[in-house]
Amino acid sequence: MLFIKIVIPLILIAVLLSRKVRLEISLSVGAAVLGFLFNIGVSDLFLHYIFLVKDFTFWNLFFIILSVMLLGELLEKGNMLGHMASLFLALLKDNRIAAAASSAFIGFLPMPGGSILSAPFVNKLIINDDNEHKLLVNYWYRHIWEYFFPLYSGMAWIITVFHADIGKIFSFMGPLALVMALSGFMLLFHAKRDYSLKIDRKDLRFSRIFSASWPILSAVLITLVLKVPLLFSILISIAAFLIFNRSLVKHVIPFVIQKNSIAVFFMTASMVYFSTIVKAAGIAPQLNEAMSSMPLWIPLYFIPFITALLTGISVGFVSISFPILANMIIINGNIDYYYLMIAFLGGFTGVMLSPAHLCLIVTTDYFKTSLARIYPILMKTAVIFLISTISYVVIVGLILK
Repeated sequence: MLFIKIVIPLILIAVLLSRKVRLEISLSVGAAVLGFLFNIGVSDLFLHYIFLVKDFTFWNLFFIILSVMLLGELLEKGNMLGHMASLFLALLKDNRIAAAASSAFIGFLPMPGGSILSAPFVNKLIINDDNEHKLLVNYWYRHIWEYFFPLYSGMAWIITVFHADIGKIFSFMGPLALVMALSGFMLLFHAKRDYSLKIDRKDLRFSRIFSASWPILSAVLITLVLKVPLLFSILISIAAFLIFNRSLVKHVIPFVIQKNSIAVFFMTASMVYFSTIVKAAGIAPQLNEAMSSMPLWIPLYFIPFITALLTGISVGFVSISFPILANMIIINGNIDYYYLMIAFLGGFTGVMLSPAHLCLIVTTDYFKTSLARIYPILMKTAVIFLISTISYVVIVGLILK
């Protein structure tokens, strides 16, 4: 019965999205149905939504997404994205690999909805392919670092709360970045190589590399080195970029007041609302109790997986499910990094398949497609990924024995 209650809202969201109901409405309706099934009253469901105006997470997420989109807009207007695309093409020679590399590069800036920033790179470099495959190339390679990069909020939670060792995390989960990259080759090579794109060796000059990449690199370094919150790092990078490119200032106000900003507001609200209802419903503890008699790997993998499907964000499944799994992962005061890997892998696989994943959502409009057309292709890639990760987990387990 528990699993039926969880699946019903997910199916409802998928049906609404396939009928072209707006995401913010679909997610909010799904959250309300989920809350109702877990005995949250109508008045409480309403209050949870209204109280988002007092929620720091909501406002922080909203302004991060908006600032990321603004940075992308300014980079596009300043032709910086064109320069960056040319740089990756000159370095790697194959436009498809260059597209994946550009998306992975943006992945070093761990921001909610960051795929919207890398989407123009992929769109410029992969021309002779359908929008669904272009979206998924961007989406897939954008996330390959999340297994170990400490700036990602889910990994930061593990390092901070569990006091996990970054080196050991990398030794266990670092290779999964390569596993994920290889699993996406079906997406990458669906398109034929485009020989019409000119490769200019002048793009490899340091001055061009720096001029094309510094706005993005500065946001990463300010966060990583100076420990400045991500939102302020992005705003500082935008301000510096505008100082050196004053002609682009005129694009800021039109971008902020356009109706898309309102859509982002309600989209962010629906996403945070869904996560709030998942926590209020107490789903993770109930899952833990339901799976307590099963082999250890089942709750380790599937509690984060199911939580991730519902929340669509790594810090969501980590902060909800990992406290529940702590006694399985931390044994006699020591972290079992093999079990930690299984739990994170289950959650991250759920994040990549979640209809609530912001990166997936915000790029459907950009590539002018829909989740209904994307999911059949995504599921094929996920099967390859699942087989690859199971093989990796088994090999690591054999080595440890």
